Amino acid sequence: MASPTTTLSRRSTLTLLPAIVRLAWWRLRQMWRSLLVTWLGMIAMVVLICSVPLFAQVSSTIGLRSTLSSIPLNQQRVNATFYSLHPTSDQILQAQQQINQAVQRNIGSSVNGNADFSVSLPPLTLQSSASRGASSQNTNTLQVVGYDLDKVGSELTVVQGHLPDALNTQIEIALTQAEAASLHASIGSVLKATFPDSVGSVTWTLHVVGIFGTSQNWEYANDFQANTSSHSTSYPVLASSSALLPQISSLQISLNNQQVFGNKGVVIAAGGKGSPKAGGKGSPNLPFFGLNWSYPLDITRVNTNNMDTLVQGGTNLSSQLGQSLQQVPDAAPFQMLSSGPLFDAISNYETEIAIANIPIIALLVLILALLIFLVSTMSVALVERQTATIATLRSRGATRRHVFGAFVTQGAILGLIALILGPFAAILLVEWLVHLLLSGSPQSSLNVLLDNPFSTALSVGWFALATIACALLTLIISVRRASQMDVLAFRRESSRSTRAPFWRRLNLDIVGVVLLCLGYLGYLYLSQPAIAGPLGNALLAIRGVMALCAPFLASAICFTLFLRLFPLCLRLCTFLASRRRKAPAVLAFAQMARAPRPASRMILLLLLVISTTMFALVYTATQQQRTSDSVDFAVGADFSGSAGPNSQHLTLAQEAATYTKVQGVTSATLGYKGYQQTSTLTDVVAVDADTYASTARWGSQYSEQSLASLMSLLVSHRADATNNDTVYTIIDDEMANNQHLSAGSSFVLPTSDGYSIHYVVAGIVHYIPGVYDSSSDPITYGMLCDYQSYASVSQQNSGSALDPNFVWLKTNSDNASLSRVRAAFPNLQDRRAQLASAESNPLYINVDGMLYLGIATALLLALLGTLFFSWLNASGRLTNFAVLRALGMPPRQIAAVLLWEQGWIYVFAVVLGLGLGLFLMTFVGPALIFTDVVTTRSSNASIYTLPVQLVVPAWLIIGLLGALVVICGVALALMARLVSRPSMSQTLRLNED
Repeated sequence: MASPTTTLSRRSTLTLLPAIVRLAWWRLRQMWRSLLVTWLGMIAMVVLICSVPLFAQVSSTIGLRSTLSSIPLNQQRVNATFYSLHPTSDQILQAQQQINQAVQRNIGSSVNGNADFSVSLPPLTLQSSASRGASSQNTNTLQVVGYDLDKVGSELTVVQGHLPDALNTQIEIALTQAEAASLHASIGSVLKATFPDSVGSVTWTLHVVGIFGTSQNWEYANDFQANTSSHSTSYPVLASSSALLPQISSLQISLNNQQVFGNKGVVIAAGGKGSPKAGGKGSPNLPFFGLNWSYPLDITRVNTNNMDTLVQGGTNLSSQLGQSLQQVPDAAPFQMLSSGPLFDAISNYETEIAIANIPIIALLVLILALLIFLVSTMSVALVERQTATIATLRSRGATRRHVFGAFVTQGAILGLIALILGPFAAILLVEWLVHLLLSGSPQSSLNVLLDNPFSTALSVGWFALATIACALLTLIISVRRASQMDVLAFRRESSRSTRAPFWRRLNLDIVGVVLLCLGYLGYLYLSQPAIAGPLGNALLAIRGVMALCAPFLASAICFTLFLRLFPLCLRLCTFLASRRRKAPAVLAFAQMARAPRPASRMILLLLLVISTTMFALVYTATQQQRTSDSVDFAVGADFSGSAGPNSQHLTLAQEAATYTKVQGVTSATLGYKGYQQTSTLTDVVAVDADTYASTARWGSQYSEQSLASLMSLLVSHRADATNNDTVYTIIDDEMANNQHLSAGSSFVLPTSDGYSIHYVVAGIVHYIPGVYDSSSDPITYGMLCDYQSYASVSQQNSGSALDPNFVWLKTNSDNASLSRVRAAFPNLQDRRAQLASAESNPLYINVDGMLYLGIATALLLALLGTLFFSWLNASGRLTNFAVLRALGMPPRQIAAVLLWEQGWIYVFAVVLGLGLGLFLMTFVGPALIFTDVVTTRSSNASIYTLPVQLVVPAWLIIGLLGALVVICGVALALMARLVSRPSMSQTLRLNED
């Protein structure tokens, strides 16, 4: 006769489904509290992991739109220009259809409304009677540009008269006030102008009907500014496109290929070679009729998801128009599409995002690993909590499929609910974060998320799915292992674990140590000059990847080594505790040594929490310090920049006094900034050594000596400039190392004027503010010397005085003083303004948001994990503690057992967590600092090699440890209350098996 188990196992899964559902529902009623905590952990993890890419998307979009909004309005348009030999209504209609189709097909989703049409004529030569104010040797031309004035009229300001009439048969034009004054024209004036020979020397009579100006919201490329060259002046004038088109429909341009392309196949504009920008200021100079369609870009439709499509669409549009417009009759031999600063700005911002994504992706991976670890560990612990129940069910006839289906069904339902709700809850969290962290930025960028929340939720579904899949995978593995045990196997496994984990059986920790050592040896091998030379830039990429990946791999290997050595440590602690004959300590260590998995799980959880939070706090402080250091290095003082000309021949002190007279300026230093070119580029910074130390911002990483002592050294050698024709200078490490110079060495550098200056090295510093050492050729060196010495030697060699051309200012920090200084010197670099700009950059805030999410994730891990695992551990051992109570152990000693267990767990976790956090910050943090990109854009300087200063916010870390102590104390108090007062009659009765 077949056993019940054998009979059940032969049934199909569909037949067993009702029993599986009934069993799952029964376990749900028994374990609903644990399942609820697990589900809350799942949904919290899904929300956090989905918030990371969503917040990055919104903040990057805010930065992109801010960048595009900063572009002048006349450059926020896509211009498609078609050059015609004979513009007729049919030709214009055909070209417009071709352009509209191409625009809608490639960038239609990003343009706002229909195109604005304009037409430009070939340059018209003014007859001499119409240009009385001009020299007889000059040729004045008119660039007649016609617009649809019904559309653009609102962007023009009429000063006198009216705008040209679209229905008048006369050719009416409007001039700016400057053009009217230059041409001695007024309302009612008549100008006669002649077309070029290629049009048959047709003469037009132009009637001036208005004087106008463009308003601030003028969005078109033509700025109506006269363009003056050595022999001619070109005046752009306004006309109505509707009135011009009938007048030019009978005109025909006749040019041969030589006149169009020149000798080298390059398009020839009027007056010279080159291919001008279509639709721009220079396009009317072409000897063709220009037909321009200008499409306004809708910035609110541009985001980081479609910017690649937009740039690619612009490229495709240019190539497609070049092919399709060739079929238009009487077209010029070339057509052009103007991309302009609009697409350049998008491409540049795309590069910045790619660089900023390096730390973001690293933080995302770190947060994802933490979340998966917690969810997976909670799932495993939940199954382990029910291992006894599973063994009992198996002993009473339930098949593996019963058990497996019931528990996996529970986990799948919990995961499915978290998978559905998590992404939508993440959208709400990101909306709150944007209002909190990006309050000064355009909130309209939230439309990236809120316009289509279902699509947004689907876009981050993979992150949520990865988290849930890992949790379910660990759940399935744990259930499968637990379902293989009956009651006897469970009792044997409970008394002493007999099955080593997978990584232990394969000795992956030992293999990892060997691989790590081999990788380090390979890193040293690649660093040898003989190997590094041939590899070039490829070596930098290889070493960068190795430097970024190695710490995380080393951390994983350390985890496995800890898990291998932790039981040995517990046995040692048990032996030491037994010598002291303290029952709580012996019981605590003996219990942990018998079943080290719960303790090691808790230690790993808190270790990751402490190290991750420490990493985030130190990274935030380091990033802020790096931003400040970068701006200080770029500006060199509170304000710096080019000094005005010394037209009154003031002395150095008198000229400096003109700056200190401005209220708010506390110190001013004049000097000279230039360069001397040999095989390398050497930046020369000559400063007034008497005042520079009290004006400049000199960081401790620039040199071991103070700036005051360096300036005193330069002042002491001023006499050598007059007596010995020698300038004592301070050089940077780059110059000293590459040129093999030391203190007291002398060298000669030629100047651009053909003479040479003899220098003596007075000192060597690491860096000189305002000088940017780069790895590109030529290498830039930096020299800092005394201005009076440099000017004296320069005058002796060249015979002319050297005027200061640069100024450094130290100012007060109050708003009133800064406003006065900024108003007085608007062209100087402002350190505080650059710092505020860098800190408000959305890419910078993006990383801060990732760090805040990382800290929130870590604290949530600590709260949920500590309480959950502590409760599971205590509730699973109630029988043991009840036995101890029955044997006479008082509740105080039972609480002492828990205190010994949890205390040593927390000590292990704190020590290892602080060590791992410092390890990650030391080796990973500097590789993820990206502030130089932001500072470079604001200061127009190359990326420099200023070292990253590691800043450890001690009080924040102490606060972190205090928060963890509170969490652990609450968990310990709950455990002590739970285990010290169990009902012995209820706990010690026979269990289910």
